[in-house]
Amino acid sequence: MEDPAGVSGQSQTFLLQVLDTLPAAAYTCDVTGLITYCNRNAVDVWGRTPRINDPADRFCGSYRLYYSDGRVMPHDECWMARTLKDQASYNGQEVVIEQPNGAIRWALAHANPMLDAEGRLLGASNVLVDITERKRFEEQLAYQASHDSLTGLANRSKLLESLDQALADAERRGEPFALMILDLDGFKRINDTFGHEAGDAVLMQMRPRLQKVVSRHDLVARLGGDEFGIVLRGADEARARRVAAAILASIALPMTVGDRRLTVGASLGIATWPNEGRNASDLLRHADMAMYSAKRSRTGLEVYADSQPTTIPHEHSLACELSRALEQGAMELHYQPIVDLASWDVVGVEALVRWPHPERSLIHPIDLMPLVESHGLSTQLDQWVFVEAMRQQRAWRDRGLLLELSVNLSIESLLDDRFLNTMLELIEESPPYRMTVELSERSVVSDPGRAQQSLDRFRTLGVRVALDDYGTGYSGLDHVKLLTVDEVKLDRSFVRGLPGSTTDARIAEAVLSLSHALGLVVTAEGAEDDEALDWLVAHGCDRVQGFCLSEPLPPDRLVAWLESTDRTTRRSVAEFLLEG
Repeated sequence: MEDPAGVSGQSQTFLLQVLDTLPAAAYTCDVTGLITYCNRNAVDVWGRTPRINDPADRFCGSYRLYYSDGRVMPHDECWMARTLKDQASYNGQEVVIEQPNGAIRWALAHANPMLDAEGRLLGASNVLVDITERKRFEEQLAYQASHDSLTGLANRSKLLESLDQALADAERRGEPFALMILDLDGFKRINDTFGHEAGDAVLMQMRPRLQKVVSRHDLVARLGGDEFGIVLRGADEARARRVAAAILASIALPMTVGDRRLTVGASLGIATWPNEGRNASDLLRHADMAMYSAKRSRTGLEVYADSQPTTIPHEHSLACELSRALEQGAMELHYQPIVDLASWDVVGVEALVRWPHPERSLIHPIDLMPLVESHGLSTQLDQWVFVEAMRQQRAWRDRGLLLELSVNLSIESLLDDRFLNTMLELIEESPPYRMTVELSERSVVSDPGRAQQSLDRFRTLGVRVALDDYGTGYSGLDHVKLLTVDEVKLDRSFVRGLPGSTTDARIAEAVLSLSHALGLVVTAEGAEDDEALDWLVAHGCDRVQGFCLSEPLPPDRLVAWLESTDRTTRRSVAEFLLEG
């Protein structure tokens, strides 16, 4: 190494040792840009150590350099050249270096002029900090934010971005384009019959089938559930129809899912610019209406026309309203008390969602959940319920009211990594006072292995797990054996018949006996009269909830009920049973 700054002897040796320990490329150049020194770690960024005093490596000229936006960087404009030219420091410029083997590295370039005692320029000192891993992580985050985790296709957000760009290009160039909305036919039956794993496999096979039909300039996105959107650049109605026909033919080919061969149909709606919409909102609405028209008429394909009905089908319209209500937080949670039958203490509450529809009064879960499941809103609803229920429990705790919180969870949410991670982070950051997640017995049929892995993550944070609607699934004993749970909830369909129905009584006795043998808590749902309550107490049921104690109540009414129950209701029920 030359000694432009006057460093020599032991000092120089010590300085070189220090420079070699830097986790970055450190090097110097003279006033002409010739490299005069490089530390050992230069190879990490450059791919090899630049050659000392070699004109071929002047300003590192044997490498391809790029600005962060992808433009080629002329070597006489690089950080070294600019520092020597302006005799000024350049710190923190993002640059891209193409190594000799073609690998790309991102770096932060720092360059400072080296001056002698009289202020004359001797060269430049440079440091390149490798930020490749950080950039890759940022790119990964950006990709995840704009792509569907299951299929790898673009998501709704990315489609809206592409649609805005297509509109801008179309306005500028006057070229048409088309938007397609596609929905699979009978997809819910696949989930219900073969399980969600089979449904996921079908969705994943949509990607190659759709992408092989469209061009590389077009965008295919999964909008949610079994709905897809496609932006066709430069497509008029005739081309859109040809592509749509090819898509429907591709989807109709049999597909292998596990050891089964399944055939899936689809309905597709088309809206073109400018004929069927001048903005993104109109195009989306019209393509959606055309798709539902195709589904309703079973034609498979429809192009939106002014003559079509101007209202979206009732169910879909209601689903859109529900999605907006969730986004706006315009939902309600009611809480049904859970009573311990040994102490008659109210030990917890189950959070149950209600939708106060402006025109249809209060919509209950029995009418709400089919709409949620058929339109892919389960995860959106579950996230709202989780956040709101935990907020309410914290508010009660602040008032000194300690209640265990039970929250229902769909299998779609349980197997959605993004949802799961978000909820677990929320629980970790603000631990609830005792919490139980309830998963219906029927929902775990499709994939008990993956369900258990997700449930284990809740249990590590102290969250209990309950198997809901117990006794209504396909094989209750198998589920208790395969899943690690803390509690089973005896389904209301058996509790209602107690004690008059011999069959219901035998099933309830079997559930209690088996569950207690396995160390599980049993909660009976749907107890509606004192006779059923009396039977449950006599047969050792642990907990109960139902209208004989209280209906689900809004938060303020629940507190009032708890205050009155301490004095009257609970004591009167207990006395009735003891006297009876």
